[in-house]
Amino acid sequence: MALKAHSLSVIILSLLIASSIVSANSDQKLLQLGSPQQITDLTDPKVLEAADFSVARHNKLAKSNLKFQSVINGTVQVLGGRLYRLVISAIDGNASQNYLARVYDKPWQQLKILISFEKIASLV
Repeated sequence: MALKAHSLSVIILSLLIASSIVSANSDQKLLQLGSPQQITDLTDPKVLEAADFSVARHNKLAKSNLKFQSVINGTVQVLGGRLYRLVISAIDGNASQNYLARVYDKPWQQLKILISFEKIASLV
């Protein structure tokens, strides 16, 4: 009988741990660990901060002068932090161009890393 109670406790504890691996995004919808989720609020301050960071970091590394405009589309994936994959619009000279930026963010460690930043064809 004690073994059954112990097994039941282990199962319940396992379920509680598994359910605690879920965190809420800015829309209060649940993100599952490791699963990319579509960003529904493209004006969320965290999303805009990641996008702005990507342009600023790209400008520094490439010695360019892009001006961030907006986030067009994106996903976020929880991986011990947040991995943003953002399609952003930025002004290059007088022309608006689209770019794909990947940014890894661990805000509790004040860590942001630009993983990639590349020009993509305009979305029609």
